[in-house]
Parts: sequence; C-alpha cells; structure tokens
Amino acid sequence: MNFGNISDACLLVFDTLGEDEESAEIIEMIDSADGDSAIKEGLRKAVERLDIVNPAVAKVVREKAKGFAF
Repeated sequence: MNFGNISDACLLVFDTLGEDEESAEIIEMIDSADGDSAIKEGLRKAVERLDIVNPAVAKVVREKAKGFAF
C-alpha cells in the first residue's frame, strides 16, 4: 500500500469531481474523514460517480487506491 498513491487518488477525485454538484457529498466525506474507513468508503463512492463522469479517471483512481479501497 503506497500512501502517496492514495493521496494522488484523492487529489484526482477532488480535481475531477470538485465542480460536480452531485459529488459534493462524496467530496465532503473524503475531505472530512475521521479515519481510513471513511476515506475508503468515499473513494469507492467517488469511483462509482467517476464511472459515469470520467471512466478514464475512475480507472486511475482504482489503480492508485488498489490494496486500500479496492
């Protein structure tokens, strides 16, 4: 598990979904997470949304968070 990759995955989520109104709750979940389990759940929900908005970014986020959230 590479914490740099997990951080990169979160940044990709923020950059890609930051302006997406339907993703505001997901962004907040990750941003205000009080532990790893909340970040994992947020990344999983973010990838579900990214599959719709930008599948290429969803794939990268899955790869970067592999072993952590996936």
